[in-house]
Amino acid sequence: MLAVARQVKQVCKCALPICVQLLVSHAAQKASWEEQVPGVALRQGAVLVADERPSFAMHWANIQEFWQVMTGAGPWHARSVQLGEDYMFGLKQDFLAVYANSDTDSVVHHPRARLIVIQKVKAAL
Repeated sequence: MLAVARQVKQVCKCALPICVQLLVSHAAQKASWEEQVPGVALRQGAVLVADERPSFAMHWANIQEFWQVMTGAGPWHARSVQLGEDYMFGLKQDFLAVYANSDTDSVVHHPRARLIVIQKVKAAL
């Protein structure tokens, strides 16, 4: 849960519980298989070329745009479908209320992804 909290800290300083509520279930599901990927491949003779967690800046015109993209087609979309429109409407109101005075302020956050590059070793002839 702390890793998830750190991920969204840039945007969700005041709305952190809302962001964590959206992400924590998804993050927990991903972690269980994601952590095993390099080990499984290495045990089968592959070569680990890279295992990195690059970060990059994403810029949004305002907090409304951030919410719309994150829940409409971004990483919160699956949770949005799972939780339903009514629940997400309430969550959106709570989230945007935290930023009530910053409707026109631009938003920047720094998501992270895991980049794993594994090379299959060709069998000797």
